[in-house]
Amino acid sequence: MKRIFKAIRTSIAILSTIANNALTIFSLRESPIRVSFSYIMLIISLLVAAPTIAQEIHTADLIGDDNDIQQIDVLINGEKIRFDFDTGCTELSISQETFNKLRESKAISNSDMTKERGELSLGDNSKRRYKTFYIDTLTIGDVNLYNVKAHITLTDNKKSSSLLGHSILKRFKWYTVANNKLTFELKDSATISFYRIEEELDALYTKKKCYKKVVELIEPYENNPLLTDYCSLWYAHSLSEINQTDKAIPLLKDLLTKEYSMTEVYSILLNCYVSIYDNISYNEYARKFIDYQLSKEQITEDDLYKKKYQIDHLGLVYYNLYVYAANTNNKELERRYKRIFRHLGYKPE
Repeated sequence: MKRIFKAIRTSIAILSTIANNALTIFSLRESPIRVSFSYIMLIISLLVAAPTIAQEIHTADLIGDDNDIQQIDVLINGEKIRFDFDTGCTELSISQETFNKLRESKAISNSDMTKERGELSLGDNSKRRYKTFYIDTLTIGDVNLYNVKAHITLTDNKKSSSLLGHSILKRFKWYTVANNKLTFELKDSATISFYRIEEELDALYTKKKCYKKVVELIEPYENNPLLTDYCSLWYAHSLSEINQTDKAIPLLKDLLTKEYSMTEVYSILLNCYVSIYDNISYNEYARKFIDYQLSKEQITEDDLYKKKYQIDHLGLVYYNLYVYAANTNNKELERRYKRIFRHLGYKPE
């Protein structure tokens, strides 16, 4: 309600400025210079008004000193929980004590738990084991975020804090912290969480011929800035499997710039180029893939030529390069690549 009144007051102030400038134009017709100036001010007012009215600025109170650790109260499924506001923490982290409190109040249940386990990096560079669950509704200020993934830190320290960090802040276009206030603007569709969609993807990939269903699941969100790299990878893979390589290739190249799951991304991308008979692009990215793999293994191509190695996917890549060399009558590369793909244990079908 406060946000609505604030928007109304802002809109009235802006419209008053526009009206005053318009009245000035009509009342000062005898002075061309003053009229021109009023026209300019009217245009500026209109330009300022549009983004100001469209923008939705939100605030939330912070507790503590700006120069010390600050805290923030949020609602988890309606239950008030106090977090340390820690921009160095990668995930939303909840202490075991807080988790127990939420379960006792029935704000969360066993159905919210996931099977994921791991190790969490904290802002002080320490690490803690964690398990995960989903929060149906997390409220910050007057904003609701849905299906939020949270980590439960597993520690014997009963005074362990709950931490609100980057996984929430990345949903904001921008944010500022001043005078015990967190001020922010949400990204477009920031209230959407793709964690649930990732689980649906995992379920789909246990079934055969699931590619069309994956595309149908992800396609509505393909331009959403919050779409996870995991979703993008399987979306691109599925597009390539249903012969939509023109859409898959740009997604795969973007994932390469992020250095996400490089071996898998390169493999799918190279298969795309094979399917559309683009030998030039295949050779270009095959060499990049080879350089990446050799760098990771800390060996050279000459090492592959001299002795046997087991490196995933690389045998097929060298076989395709061998075929291209044979088709272009490059005898030297043909002999070299044939020896290498054999050393890598690849056997053509």
